[in-house]
Amino acid sequence: MRKMLAMFDEHFAIEAARHTKRTMRANAMDGFFNGGPVPFGYESRTVEHRGNKEKKKLFVRDDEAEVVRTMFRLATVGDGNGLLGARGIAQWLQQRGFTLRGRPFNNSNVSGILGREHYTGRYIDRRLGDDGKPEPEEAWVEVACPAIIDRGAFEAAAALRSTRAPKVTTPRIVTSPILLTSVARCGLCGEGLTIRTGKSGRYSYYACGAKVNGAAARCACKAIRQEALDGIVLTALEERLFQPYRLRDLLQHMLDASSEAEERRTRELTQARAARTQAETRLRNLYEAVADNHASLKDRTFADLLADTRSRIASLTATIDIIEAQLRSGHRRITPEVVDRFGALVREKLRGNEPALRRGYVRLFVSEVTLAPHEIRITGSKQALARAVSIISADGQLVPSLDREWCPTADRTGHSKRWQISLRRS
Repeated sequence: MRKMLAMFDEHFAIEAARHTKRTMRANAMDGFFNGGPVPFGYESRTVEHRGNKEKKKLFVRDDEAEVVRTMFRLATVGDGNGLLGARGIAQWLQQRGFTLRGRPFNNSNVSGILGREHYTGRYIDRRLGDDGKPEPEEAWVEVACPAIIDRGAFEAAAALRSTRAPKVTTPRIVTSPILLTSVARCGLCGEGLTIRTGKSGRYSYYACGAKVNGAAARCACKAIRQEALDGIVLTALEERLFQPYRLRDLLQHMLDASSEAEERRTRELTQARAARTQAETRLRNLYEAVADNHASLKDRTFADLLADTRSRIASLTATIDIIEAQLRSGHRRITPEVVDRFGALVREKLRGNEPALRRGYVRLFVSEVTLAPHEIRITGSKQALARAVSIISADGQLVPSLDREWCPTADRTGHSKRWQISLRRS
């Protein structure tokens, strides 16, 4: 008898869990918050009652939202002395008295905030099915919520964090004071250039890593003084890359694409609004059918149809919010004037007296400096330039963050997605 009672209790527990998960999935499909820890920057509020159940959604909490924006700004712009990682952002916030709802910021919770998709206006709920097993990605439930930052800033921070991750780039390279660390390479054997010193450390040279490691016969590339190569690269960037005529030529097809993208988003917004209007009309008709006793909420087919309609409205609302946010940032559209202002800002930073900023800009835009016996080639990504230009803020501040290596070398139209400067080496 005890064994039978235990089996019945186990069965009831399993069924209760299944029904709870099914209800939570339906709740998420309707666009409601399922509970749990509320992300920093938001608060949950009751928006309606269904029977004795409170339905809640996330709303922006202004004081915390400003801290979130500051964190992403520090990750993608920096504090004037270079970009900050999660640990640096935590220290910056602690020094100024900011707290995480009474708790101190640290590396872990800052990393969690920088990786949380809620701040872009959407998040994924119910990755597990009713049986507790992982669902395929197309079955995940996407829930809309108020956006705190735009998608571009989130992706820029994610790209930067991925390139600075210890498993991708060693900390000694991330924090190295050497201008061309990780980008300078030998043009003969392809090995990275490393720093050698002479005269008891009074002189520094970039030398082929193969030669430094004892494989002198393997490579015949000559070393070059560190300040000489650094000066050549900075001068070439200032005089040959970031001049207005050169930038406009490099970004011409992206200047045209900027206008096309705005027109496409406008069309998509019109279509999404029309589709949401149709879905809302359909939802009203379903409720009228229930009110007129032509249908019953207990009917499984009718209940599924009602849930699908609510889910479609929530999905279309999220799409409309995203497109409207993209259109609101129209002042960031790439224009010739913005390109010229961008070039002037970067040239000013390269001429400045802040080594950390110069190093950050060089690593941002230059993907490789190749040292050959008779030539120096400086190569970078056009997409890096375009992304940086597109996120210049309205007050003239530069927002320099993106991943240099994510794009291929040519797009579908055959346009090269890389720029290159070749210099003769005397």
